[in-house]
Amino acid sequence: MGKMFGVSRIAATAENAYNGCRVEALVRVCMFTFIKKLLLLAALLLVAAVAAKLFVEFKLQQQLDGQIAAVNPIASIHYERIYLDLEGGVNIDGVDVSPLLLDAGLNRIATIRLSSEKKWLFVLVALGLSGDVAPDSLSVELTGVHLGLISSAYLESHIASANASFSENVEPSCGRVQFLSGDDLRAMGYGPVIFDAQINYGYSSLRNVLELNVELVIPELAIARVKAVVGGVASLNSSAMLVATKPSLQLVELDYTDSGYIRRMGRYCSAKMNLPVEAFVHREVERDGNYYMATWGVNPGISVREAYREFLLDPGSINFAAYPSEAFSYEQLSLYDSEDWADLLKLSLLVNDHAVIPLEFSFDRGAPKFAGDASVDQGANVVHVPRFVAVGKSELAAYIGYKVRVYSISGRMRQGIFKGVRKGNVEMISEKYGDAMVVSVSLLSAERMEVYK
Repeated sequence: MGKMFGVSRIAATAENAYNGCRVEALVRVCMFTFIKKLLLLAALLLVAAVAAKLFVEFKLQQQLDGQIAAVNPIASIHYERIYLDLEGGVNIDGVDVSPLLLDAGLNRIATIRLSSEKKWLFVLVALGLSGDVAPDSLSVELTGVHLGLISSAYLESHIASANASFSENVEPSCGRVQFLSGDDLRAMGYGPVIFDAQINYGYSSLRNVLELNVELVIPELAIARVKAVVGGVASLNSSAMLVATKPSLQLVELDYTDSGYIRRMGRYCSAKMNLPVEAFVHREVERDGNYYMATWGVNPGISVREAYREFLLDPGSINFAAYPSEAFSYEQLSLYDSEDWADLLKLSLLVNDHAVIPLEFSFDRGAPKFAGDASVDQGANVVHVPRFVAVGKSELAAYIGYKVRVYSISGRMRQGIFKGVRKGNVEMISEKYGDAMVVSVSLLSAERMEVYK
């Protein structure tokens, strides 16, 4: 009896194990089928996404080809490919532009990228669903721009003509020329000029404000940025903009950071003039108003010229900004003297992070009187105009609290408010950061010192 019971238990256990194996096998089959269907669905979705991307790129290519065909009479344009990236931007690679109406050479752009805060913008454009209104934001990035125009015969002839016209009325500042050509750049040690650029804008329909930004990066030459904010822009629709917009410039900023061009230009042009660099800079700064009106459009005052001298000797950065009030109208400028414009337009100028105060300019063609430059008739009132004057190391202790410049043997210039000499070092307080930053220069490495007095 016991043996039969044992046999029955063994049979039941075997049956349960068999049934368990069947369930497990069934689960495996179901899981395999599910994964296979899931992979198939993913593959279908991937194929659909690739197909949709290719379709959108094809439609964009069609539109681009149509626009290129429209300008074919004036320029030959070719590109290698157009595609969408993962962020929704449109990329156009290998763009070649050759103007047909003038000899401007071959101009090549490695990549043009268009993007917007609206990720689906260019998909809608490709499908013709974007409408005629410009998007609220757009960015255009140009990478690896090589302008054959810079070394073309067309530009060279125009530069030569401009130099000839300039020289008729004003003495040039770089040998026999004022405007440098491609040959001059090559003589300065530059090869082909290849640069990157970015242009973007953003529009707020709530505030009716349009902001525009432009950045230009030219290796070994400079970095330039421009920012403008325009108020009163009712719409970006081209037809409505002309009717409803009452634009007012709320802000304009220009930033320039030198990457080597100014120093190379100073050496090159001073050699052309047979002058040491410092003598060339001195001559440039003290040119008359006729020269500056022809080159700058205004005649800078002494404070601006001194800042210009600093920049030419120690090229760094220039920041110019205007913040006119919304109530200001540019028609009002004619009612004021030029010396009031800086206040009206809320102009500011920083050169190498030093504020230029006062910011003075005029439209006359005379030269401002620097201290020690003009002879004074007997009995005339003498007006002292402050400027930087060279002093000896032994005299420096008498000028604590004065603005000073220290030129090192390497040619680097430091400027600040003189604090004193400590442990063989000239200590200056930064004009930008105040007591929070003290600049220290060794007396042994100081080649020349100047005091603003």
